[in-house]
Amino acid sequence: MGRRSLQMAIVSCVFGLIGANSAIALNETTHAIINEQAARQSRPNKPGLDQVLKDQLGFPKGIEEVVHGRQVLRWLGEGGIQEDSPLCRTARHFHDPLQPWENAGLRTLNPIIVVPCGGSSFLSSVHWAQEPNQSVGEKGSWQDARRHYLRALTALDPVTRERAFADTFQTIGQQMHLVVDTSVTEHVRNDPHLLESVLRAVGQRGHGSYEHWVSDQHGPPGSSKEQNFITTYLSNPINFDALILQQPTNDSNAPVPIARLIDTNTYTGLASGPNVTKDNPAIGIAEFANANFFSEDTQPGQYPFPDINSLVPSEHPAPKTGRARAYYKKGSQDGVQVDPVLVECVLDEVALAEGILDPFVYTCTDENVWAQTAEAMLPRAVSYARGVLDYFFRGTLDFTVSASSTSPNQNELT
Repeated sequence: MGRRSLQMAIVSCVFGLIGANSAIALNETTHAIINEQAARQSRPNKPGLDQVLKDQLGFPKGIEEVVHGRQVLRWLGEGGIQEDSPLCRTARHFHDPLQPWENAGLRTLNPIIVVPCGGSSFLSSVHWAQEPNQSVGEKGSWQDARRHYLRALTALDPVTRERAFADTFQTIGQQMHLVVDTSVTEHVRNDPHLLESVLRAVGQRGHGSYEHWVSDQHGPPGSSKEQNFITTYLSNPINFDALILQQPTNDSNAPVPIARLIDTNTYTGLASGPNVTKDNPAIGIAEFANANFFSEDTQPGQYPFPDINSLVPSEHPAPKTGRARAYYKKGSQDGVQVDPVLVECVLDEVALAEGILDPFVYTCTDENVWAQTAEAMLPRAVSYARGVLDYFFRGTLDFTVSASSTSPNQNELT
């Protein structure tokens, strides 16, 4: 039985024992940290959310203003947590930038997703973000955020206004979550990456995964470990070109340009090559992740880049033993340089010992590989998440209120 088939069997077995609760959910505290750090940072050459709240919305304490029992900052973090609840929302957190948007969402036959979520194919995150009638859990679409905001600005009752502001910030936090998810390679390469979450749900640890490694780096909220994580990965964001938020999408299911934070349709695989993502701030975060990093459960040939055939042997100390271990780095014309981008699998070693020249499996990762991914992707994640805030509060809300209706029209939901 192959490694992937074995994982599927284990996951299916454990699913019957523990159910589907949180099996493919991201590590929610990471989302809260990233959302809050994005809110703390000002956009280049323009006032950040803190100043907008003070100058335009009458919140003298800015992002630290307490609204409906919680700071604005914490409502944004709470949105980062709540977007993963219930489980089946997470199946809408995938976007493959090499597919047409209508087919770019998660496609899987894994029973841990198919059984509880009632299907094998799901909306891409660019469509889910702007789906006005979300059917899983509490609604958290862009349109919902705008409706909450309108109510916050127009309601006569102060209690209603305060609740509406809280709903606004939480829903924006959910939108930020969707952008951050596409900084994770698995989420842009149709890889549900289930095994580690299932094992940890029953108190065990397996080989690990990028997302769990990241959460291990920051530890519990308020710890010195968390502050070190923020300093290392989130304090110097890698900014995107704000002009991408002026590009029309030409997609009626995702007309708001926040979709361009995820996918600008610039990287197109073989047609564009991976170097189009290199030193290019006008690129969607999903495109950058897809072109430059592997995920462990996508197979050779499934994606054109990184190019397995151009990998170059490399060597680094193994994270647990410190002994030299064989790795691979990317070739010179394969987008952003990453060393290491993969680690030699156990099956590679077995193959070589048996005299088989071509290894069985290339796509193995470990802590050294995840550290390289984090170094490139987390500073982008915090910047692109901030892009959601920048766009939402880019100007004044244009609306009219009549005696019969306080509902915004379609133009007012952009």
